[in-house]
Amino acid sequence: MSNQFLAKRIKRNIRTLRIFLFFHPNKVYGGSIILRQIIKDYFSLENLTSSDDFSLPIETNSIKGESDISIQDFINVFEEGDFTKLTKNKILSLADTFDVLMKKYSSKHFLSSKKIFYFVLSLLLLSTLFIYLFCCNNNHWRVVYYKNPDFKSPFVNTYYDSEVSIAKIFQDLGFSPFSARFSTCLKLPKNYEKVTFSLKSDDGSRLFIDNNLVLDNWGRHDVRNVSTEVSLSSGVHFLEIKYNNIIGKSELIFDINPKELSTMLFKPEYGFKCTDTE
Repeated sequence: MSNQFLAKRIKRNIRTLRIFLFFHPNKVYGGSIILRQIIKDYFSLENLTSSDDFSLPIETNSIKGESDISIQDFINVFEEGDFTKLTKNKILSLADTFDVLMKKYSSKHFLSSKKIFYFVLSLLLLSTLFIYLFCCNNNHWRVVYYKNPDFKSPFVNTYYDSEVSIAKIFQDLGFSPFSARFSTCLKLPKNYEKVTFSLKSDDGSRLFIDNNLVLDNWGRHDVRNVSTEVSLSSGVHFLEIKYNNIIGKSELIFDINPKELSTMLFKPEYGFKCTDTE
């Protein structure tokens, strides 16, 4: 039996005892039965073995006169069966004592299973959000695609992705002709003398760095892979890939070396320019 259950039952029985003696002030025996259960539950709650282990708080020292009765006196009366020694006031005085003792077992003392569930759920949601924002939110490529091979407005949709991929576009448009623009920013902490870019596509693809064409794989053709080697200075660079599929199946794969540069990508502002604030 949990401490939470015992604490709730003690408090409930204290209320029941007061109501019972209010309506039946002469039924001392009935009140003593309820009080006995309160004492038993309290002993279990506090892991007490006898009334000798029981100590009253300072607040209860003010109980005097006819209502002055100890736990042991009550137990002795109960065992002897001489309930003439008990009065309504004596029973209520012990109820008041336990009411004081139970103050430390407020509702805040225990976490209900419902509260525990929501607490754990909140932790999971916060940890998931943290992981998404700081660990796994690598959607640095802005994608805009059109339902034609010539980038003619209006565009169909725009979204962010963690890589250069046309999978989502193909799910939307299938084998229909389409074109797409992938843009991102690259922030280099130092100069790189040799940076290799490659594009593998079916049909055409082009890579622009800072609005300059550096890799051309354009035209209607089957899968074809082209690459180039360039030097890049430290700072921020704007990368844009243009792709179109004229007819039939489509494929687009982008690669950059050294691989460490892929971790230096970040979202472009409004998808069209980069700043040093990232």
